[in-house]
Parts: sequence; structure tokens; C-alpha cells
Amino acid sequence: MKLKKFEGLLNEIELLKKPKLYLEQYNTSSHIVAQIINTIHTRFDNFDNKLIGDFGTGSGIFLIAASLIANCKCVGFDIDEDALQVASDNISEFNMNDKIDLIKADVTMLDATLNIQRKPFDIIVMNPPFGTKNNKGLDMKFLSVACKLASRVYSLHKTSTREHIIKFAQQNGLKIKILSQIQFDIPSSYEFHRQDSVDIEVDFIRVWNRNQ
Repeated sequence: MKLKKFEGLLNEIELLKKPKLYLEQYNTSSHIVAQIINTIHTRFDNFDNKLIGDFGTGSGIFLIAASLIANCKCVGFDIDEDALQVASDNISEFNMNDKIDLIKADVTMLDATLNIQRKPFDIIVMNPPFGTKNNKGLDMKFLSVACKLASRVYSLHKTSTREHIIKFAQQNGLKIKILSQIQFDIPSSYEFHRQDSVDIEVDFIRVWNRNQ
């Protein structure tokens, strides 16, 4: 599928209309998602016949994108019932109920409830909370759990935290590569926002086990 057509299909996905500040919910644009999913699938880890996870799935856009270009099975986790309803509606609109499952769960507790010895997911792709506001460090909790549950993790993190994330990988015997630096456009979503949108520098990273 050509990238332009791929992005066009993702534009049809309903985004979260009322993101929740306390959960640090921000919609990821179809342009960024198309670039990320296409890059992973064509350059690093083919999604075909893989089990794909998404932590903090929101509208479900990452998993729908993966399912559009590959024959894969996907599971999205989110703690927010409203987000899960939006994701469920989107999945139904794309006729992907047989390919994508949704689970309400606290992502930071998943390593205590799932079998981390066999790493149930082949790949996790996520845009976790950035770990600011009242959730300092939440981004690292998401990343830590993801690395316990998947062989390869692709994630978005504020560029300002790069050194901290590299140190985390080194301390946990993981390999890490900064695949690209992205201008993440966050549109005005909350009452305190005084601009129509803000660009934040974000790293698109790949983390995997050293023995792979």
C-alpha cells in the first residue's frame, strides 16, 4: 500500500474528542502513525503473523494501522473506558473485530498479571504518556513494562528524556536505537492551552533484547 493512501485511510479514524489531562492523553496524527507503522513493517520487524500490543491505545490508531498493512493479531490496553469505546467504534468501522482485541487495564501493573517469562507479545508499539504534569515518570513505567512483555518495543518519548532512556536500556541489558526525531504537533486540547498547537521534539525509539 502506498504511504499516501495508507495515511488517507488513517485520516478516517475518529480521534479522542475530549482528551483527559490527568491521563496525559494526546492524539497521535495519522501522518506520524503512518510513517511509524510503515517504517517498522518495511525496515525492521514485519508485522505478518505477529502478536502486536499497544499500551495506552487511545483511539486504537496504531493497531488499526498495523492491521491494514499486515496479517497480524493485535491487543490494545487502556485504563480509560471512554478511550476504549472510541477505539472499539473505530475497529468496528474498519471491520477488524476479529483482528484486534481491547482490554481495560492499568498498563503499569500488566507485568504482575501476565506471564513475563515467555514475553507474550512479539512487538509493542506505543505512544505512552510523556510523564509530565502530575504523572512524572509514567513514561518510564510504560516502557519498563513493555520491555518485560515484548521482544521488541517501539515507542515515542520526549527528546529531552533521551539520556535517561538510554541509561535505562543500558542498566537493563537492552539495546536501544533512536530511529528518528519527530516534531510532534499537539493541537490545543485543554483549557490552559493558549496556542492553537505546539510542536514538541519527540524521539521514535526501538528497544530490544541484547541476545536478539
